[in-house]
Amino acid sequence: MNNKKGFTLTEIIVVLVILAVLAAFTIPTMLGFVSHSQESLCDTQRKDIVRLFETQSRITQGLNINPFTEDNYGDKAHLCPGGGVCYGYSYYESQNQAVGVMYCSEHTTVADGRLYIDTLVLLDKIKDMTDDNDIQKYLGIDNNNLSNDKYRAKILAENGGEWELMPQSILGATMYQKNSSDLRIQPYFFGTTLHKPTESIIYANIAKDTTGNNLWETNLVFNHENGKWYEYIVKHSDPHNDSRVSFSMTDLNESSWTDFKEELKDTSKWQVVE
Repeated sequence: MNNKKGFTLTEIIVVLVILAVLAAFTIPTMLGFVSHSQESLCDTQRKDIVRLFETQSRITQGLNINPFTEDNYGDKAHLCPGGGVCYGYSYYESQNQAVGVMYCSEHTTVADGRLYIDTLVLLDKIKDMTDDNDIQKYLGIDNNNLSNDKYRAKILAENGGEWELMPQSILGATMYQKNSSDLRIQPYFFGTTLHKPTESIIYANIAKDTTGNNLWETNLVFNHENGKWYEYIVKHSDPHNDSRVSFSMTDLNESSWTDFKEELKDTSKWQVVE
């Protein structure tokens, strides 16, 4: 006589419920471990690239980090195990001493670096667009007003609709902006050709979004190449006014990042925040 007994429907349902509950707890945890592992690997990879680049630059003068990365590691889109795209920048402190930095669109978490990556993604998207209608569609607008704020609005929408506040750790290291706790990190596009910007820069302003007055006034700009903020320290001409004048971001409209980077070396106007 066969005494084997099968599972009842109720027992099967109970087992499935238990498995579902266990999965609800374990799968997110496992995914968290995977995500953290990918972030750590990406961070290590980028640091290794920068270290090797800076070492090689002492031997090969004029070396640029992006060609160096592609020659030794392949396409920058494949450097991050989490699917991020890596962007590298380099400059020379002396003839044989290069400094490199590499951002990842997925794992760069500081607000200034992350926002700069967002602007690069936008510029990459529109660089091959020759029809204004395509740009309008990408920006989500139904008119031909391709002003700076239309591009900024695209970035703003992707970042929660409000610019992030400047970290107090940075403000505290400035000379004249220590009490400016309402400053927010935001992008400015310039180098416009045929309605399309070709470059971007990060700066600080009190505006929470793309509305308000004096949107282009600032005393703090971000150098994406060395990851440092610079403070505009020019004093008012009035000897009785000890406050500092603002730098207008619109001054960059007829300029380029290469030219402006040279201006940042003028210590009578700009001071590194560190």
